Amino acid sequence: MLKTFTITITGSRKYQKMEQVDQLINSIHNHIKRHNLDINCIKFITGFADGPDKRACEKIIEYGWPEPKKYLPNYALNGRKLAPILRNDDIARDCDLNISFYDRASSGTKDVMLKCLKYGKPQFIIDSMHPYTKIYIDQLVELIFVSFIIPYYGYENINNVR
Repeated sequence: MLKTFTITITGSRKYQKMEQVDQLINSIHNHIKRHNLDINCIKFITGFADGPDKRACEKIIEYGWPEPKKYLPNYALNGRKLAPILRNDDIARDCDLNISFYDRASSGTKDVMLKCLKYGKPQFIIDSMHPYTKIYIDQLVELIFVSFIIPYYGYENINNVR
């Protein structure tokens, strides 16, 4: 059975630059093709909130990946305040890597980022205020593949992941 590397893409509901989310998913897709990996070697999970979460889901499905696993807050069981916090904990615990689109204001995205730190999960933050984000995203994906995904599968096995 193919083992999968799990990425979560989180983001501030008010994050405006959805083309950056598109660029990230496109770049991940291109790297999978370039490294001759099976598209199913990467699994995505999401909180499915408005903004980058939902946009990433749309693009992921568009590229032919399986639909991301959705971690929805259980308001009926945990209430309005606690449900998102518990959901964010599940996301941070279950991912291998977090990529956050952050507007420097969202408490939910910040909560996921802090929980990833708690669990020792690597993460990358795409800052909406940074002027070179467009260039940065492609370099970021290259770094993710070289530092995390390829070593995860083993350099000697990288073309045999299919």
